[in-house]
Amino acid sequence: MTEQGGSGELMSCRWLRPPEGPGPSWTTSVISEWELRRATYTDRHPHEEVNVVLEGVLHVTTAGVTRTARAGEVVVVAPGV
Repeated sequence: MTEQGGSGELMSCRWLRPPEGPGPSWTTSVISEWELRRATYTDRHPHEEVNVVLEGVLHVTTAGVTRTARAGEVVVVAPGV
């Protein structure tokens, strides 16, 4: 998945363990690697989401609280948030 913006590519995703089966509802764990450049991305999942920051800084806002994570840190987002 790649999205383009006025200043070029804003984010890209590479599946390491892609979703199984048809449709957007995942029944197994998936692993993907995201590269973000000044991107704003909003989504909601029925499952827990774990974000591991490999380099740079990631800002994650859930339930009105923003967490800033740096390389080596992990941000866990609860289901449905």
